Amino acid sequence: MAQVTKRLTAAGETRYDVRTRIGGRVVTKTFDRRKDADGYATTIEAQRLAGYAVDPAGGRMTVLELAELWLSSNPAKRALREQTWVGVPPVTRP
Repeated sequence: MAQVTKRLTAAGETRYDVRTRIGGRVVTKTFDRRKDADGYATTIEAQRLAGYAVDPAGGRMTVLELAELWLSSNPAKRALREQTWVGVPPVTRP
């Protein structure tokens, strides 16, 4: 469940932090308005319940890392490994 907390900055401005757990880790996002924070909390909770909430840190994975993970996830795909890299520039190949 997403949690909205109010806090003050060093300059005395009000901020609202939304904390939720996605993919086994806590994700925090900050908003200037309570309305925006509540809207984000509602949206992220609906996504979690539907099963498609995505961890923002997951975007730090490169396409090459994702391809390696995908190919190694299923033994049936390993036979196609060399065919998969046909046409891919050598700079991006493992």
